[in-house]
Amino acid sequence: MENSITITVTESVEKEISLKLPVFKKSAASFFKVYSQENCIWVMKEQIQVAHAGLAFHGTGVEDSTEEEFLEACRDTMTHLEELALGM
Repeated sequence: MENSITITVTESVEKEISLKLPVFKKSAASFFKVYSQENCIWVMKEQIQVAHAGLAFHGTGVEDSTEEEFLEACRDTMTHLEELALGM
């Protein structure tokens, strides 16, 4: 009698695509505006910073977003930071 097993194999595909900038992406806790091949604006609840553009494409659960969603996230973060600064 021959022994056998079943395994799961995960494969990935790497491909190059062209995108028109800016590109907007989002994940569960972040919003991104990719404005160059190297950089993006990364918006989180308590932080806005410039980061490497690759971050916007490689996180878990990253999906397409819109400029409107990105701007709303920026406003929400700025409001939250202002409240923190004023001790509210």
